[in-house]
Amino acid sequence: MLVAEVALGRSKKLREATYVENLAEEFQSVQGCGAAGPDFKARRIVTPKGFSLAHGPAIKYPVPADWEAK
Repeated sequence: MLVAEVALGRSKKLREATYVENLAEEFQSVQGCGAAGPDFKARRIVTPKGFSLAHGPAIKYPVPADWEAK
Protein backbone atom coordinates (compact mmCIF):
# COMPACT_ATOMS: atom_id res chain seq x y z
CA MET A 1 0.00 0.00 0.00
CA LEU A 2 1.21 3.48 -0.82
CA VAL A 3 -0.03 6.43 1.21
CA ALA A 4 0.60 10.00 0.13
CA GLU A 5 -0.02 13.14 2.14
CA VAL A 6 -1.14 15.88 -0.21
CA ALA A 7 -3.25 18.89 0.68
CA LEU A 8 -4.48 21.99 -1.01
CA GLY A 9 -4.93 24.95 1.33
CA ARG A 10 -6.52 24.42 4.74
CA SER A 11 -7.77 20.86 5.31
CA LYS A 12 -10.90 19.80 7.18
CA LYS A 13 -9.84 16.79 9.26
CA LEU A 14 -12.25 13.85 9.48
CA ARG A 15 -11.89 10.69 11.61
CA GLU A 16 -14.87 8.86 10.11
CA ALA A 17 -15.78 8.12 6.50
CA THR A 18 -18.01 10.97 5.40
CA TYR A 19 -19.29 11.99 1.98
CA VAL A 20 -18.34 15.64 1.43
CA GLU A 21 -19.93 17.56 -1.40
CA ASN A 22 -19.65 21.17 -0.23
CA LEU A 23 -16.96 22.42 2.13
CA ALA A 24 -17.22 25.57 4.22
CA GLU A 25 -15.35 28.47 2.61
CA GLU A 26 -12.54 28.24 5.18
CA PHE A 27 -11.49 24.79 3.86
CA GLN A 28 -10.02 23.86 0.50
CA SER A 29 -9.52 20.09 1.01
CA VAL A 30 -10.42 17.12 3.22
CA GLN A 31 -7.92 15.03 5.22
CA GLY A 32 -8.90 11.54 6.37
CA CYS A 33 -7.31 10.94 9.78
CA GLY A 34 -7.45 7.29 10.77
CA ALA A 35 -8.68 6.26 14.19
CA ALA A 36 -6.64 3.03 14.23
CA GLY A 37 -3.37 1.74 12.84
CA PRO A 38 0.05 0.39 13.80
CA ASP A 39 1.78 1.55 16.98
CA PHE A 40 4.51 3.85 15.63
CA LYS A 41 6.29 4.03 18.99
CA ALA A 42 6.37 0.31 19.81
CA ARG A 43 7.26 -1.45 16.55
CA ARG A 44 8.94 0.04 13.53
CA ILE A 45 11.46 -0.79 10.86
CA VAL A 46 14.01 1.79 9.70
CA THR A 47 15.17 1.27 6.11
CA PRO A 48 18.81 1.76 5.06
CA LYS A 49 17.79 5.15 3.61
CA GLY A 50 16.30 6.22 6.97
CA PHE A 51 12.57 5.79 6.29
CA SER A 52 10.59 4.66 9.33
CA LEU A 53 7.82 2.08 8.76
CA ALA A 54 5.48 1.01 11.56
CA HIS A 55 4.24 -2.57 11.67
CA GLY A 56 2.36 -4.91 13.93
CA PRO A 57 -1.23 -5.18 15.14
CA ALA A 58 -3.53 -2.18 14.89
CA ILE A 59 -4.22 -0.06 17.94
CA LYS A 60 -6.90 2.59 18.47
CA TYR A 61 -5.38 6.09 18.38
CA PRO A 62 -6.49 8.60 21.02
CA VAL A 63 -8.22 11.77 19.83
CA PRO A 64 -5.64 14.59 19.95
CA ALA A 65 -6.30 17.29 22.57
CA ASP A 66 -6.20 20.01 19.90
CA TRP A 67 -8.69 18.21 17.63
CA GLU A 68 -10.97 20.46 15.57
CA ALA A 69 -14.49 19.57 16.67
CA LYS A 70 -16.18 20.92 13.53
